[in-house]
Amino acid sequence: MTTLDDLVALAQTSDQDSLDTKQLANLAEQFESATPYGTRHNAKLDLIERLTGARLGLRGTGSCITIVQNYVYLIDLGIKDIGKFVERCPQVFGYDVAGNMRPMVGYLRGLGIKDIGKLVERFPRVFGLNIAGNIQPKVDYLTSLGVKDIGKLVERFPQVFGYNVAGNIQPKVEYLRGLGIKDIGRLVERFPQVLNLNIAGNIQPKVEYLQGLGIKDIGKLVKRFPHVFGYNVAGNIQPKVDFYLKQGYDIRHIEQFPAAFSYSMDKRIKPRFAFLKQLNRTPVGVSLANILSPSDKTFSKRFGGDEHTYRNFLAEYATRAAA
Repeated sequence: MTTLDDLVALAQTSDQDSLDTKQLANLAEQFESATPYGTRHNAKLDLIERLTGARLGLRGTGSCITIVQNYVYLIDLGIKDIGKFVERCPQVFGYDVAGNMRPMVGYLRGLGIKDIGKLVERFPRVFGLNIAGNIQPKVDYLTSLGVKDIGKLVERFPQVFGYNVAGNIQPKVEYLRGLGIKDIGRLVERFPQVLNLNIAGNIQPKVEYLQGLGIKDIGKLVKRFPHVFGYNVAGNIQPKVDFYLKQGYDIRHIEQFPAAFSYSMDKRIKPRFAFLKQLNRTPVGVSLANILSPSDKTFSKRFGGDEHTYRNFLAEYATRAAA
């Protein structure tokens, strides 16, 4: 009689390449057949828990054969935390490997995506999507926008496959075009998360704030640094604007280098300006890019110091800041 221990031991064999899938299917069938009908559902949940470490509250699932086959397939894809994965996507044990999962993996590899396991862990819903009816239309639309490497974009932001083109993506594209941005494909490639942002609740408030600073060409700023839409005004953008203005810069300088919003106030911005002050160097006349973007070595040498002196300064600065 095949026991749960027998089935789990074979499915979890350390050498997946030598796994006898036919034997595994036979054991799974024997185990399910030997389980009293009224207890089969709980037996399947026990099997899933033993394989993944996750106790799921499923009302229905596939057969024991489906469960073990899908488990082995997911492990082969490189899923590292199988328990976390199945908790996020418990319905995966109802999918068919040959009819659903394998075709999806083949399609994703056709887009140039190599680490399928990582992508699936980030967006497990992908196995529940239809290629022709859901994914291909997204790929076609993104291609029409000028996105050149769909695979790279999807690797960075696989959630894009979960969005509706007409109800979600297209309105944002039209809004961005209204800002004067023509190369939407390039912008989306650089910051695909923009497709996840709400226009009224997230994007528009940033636009209004930047306009309130006197920036007239918002589209040009966004083309330079689309990530600005991902920052919080009160918690990130405004404090940095206030700091730069106090250092003698004006909005024009920020407009020329909007990536100035991306640097940490405590770890990069304040320490570098404090170091310049220690060197009796005024930042006025020096672009924000020249101060913020270089490595520590380049920065310290550029302004008359040296890397060793600057690193000692940073250690002292951190100690004072923590006091």
